Amino acid sequence: MAAAAGGQFEARSHGVLDLGWRRGPATVQLLTDTLDGRLEHRWAHGRAEAGLRVAAFAAGLWITPWTDGVPDPARAQIATYVGPDGRLERWLGGGAYVAATGWAHYHWFHPLGDATLAVADRPWLRGDGVVGWWRPEVEASLTAGVDATVPDEARVSPHLLAHLDWHPAWRIAPAVAGWAVWADHTDDVVATRVGGLTPYHVPLAGAAWAEWWVEDLVGGEGAAVVRPSEAVEARLLVDAVAATPPERTAIPDPAPVRAVGIGARTRWTRDRWFVEAAVGVAPGLRPSGPAAAAWLLAGSAWRPLGR
Repeated sequence: MAAAAGGQFEARSHGVLDLGWRRGPATVQLLTDTLDGRLEHRWAHGRAEAGLRVAAFAAGLWITPWTDGVPDPARAQIATYVGPDGRLERWLGGGAYVAATGWAHYHWFHPLGDATLAVADRPWLRGDGVVGWWRPEVEASLTAGVDATVPDEARVSPHLLAHLDWHPAWRIAPAVAGWAVWADHTDDVVATRVGGLTPYHVPLAGAAWAEWWVEDLVGGEGAAVVRPSEAVEARLLVDAVAATPPERTAIPDPAPVRAVGIGARTRWTRDRWFVEAAVGVAPGLRPSGPAAAAWLLAGSAWRPLGR
């Protein structure tokens, strides 16, 4: 079993409730409003995974869109999807691997605000090839693929994503993470989500959760990490993002994103239990001044049921 609860607290706060069950190759998780079930098979030099997801109402955080630094309830939609996904991975030795991933989801939308901005229901197909390298203190990957949707006309959007995460386990250490995304012919449905202190999207401390939906981006996080004991980690961090909006969007004439956030994060662990807390400020992000947000998550990592 695994369990966690928490959320990000800002102008449009969102909670998180995760429950997981695992037995042999099967895993079932409730991820707030999403039910995720999957099977995994491993062999000496790779693994295969097949899953099925059902998201109830908040897919892509369409329920709380933002425009020019303020909530934009006129564009709010209930977003629901269902569909399978899969991953086939081959381990090459030395931490290197190659993988093929993809999904086939069908999305439904229901406007909560201005009905003239309603998004058309559609399938969303994605296929990716991945080349990566993993070590205990370094992760790097390059992903290339396409998204295909069918709103009022068929759309094929190619994309390229590079990601790097260096996190040495020294008692006092630097940590660096970076993201670069190039895409073409995108819209709000397939756009990359940016913002917040959560681990689910490209981060920007102080900003709202998934505040921006972007097409191309360069982003990074640098941190100074202190580990006074095996159970406690604290870090001071700086996030920076530069991005452009999707080609087709429900936001009138959206501006490019240029933002910097400053934050602090700490994590405490004992056996399988953990508590994670973070705060962030983005100076000058709002018309009225700085933006601020806080993140709190507590729970247990995977452990045998009943222990």
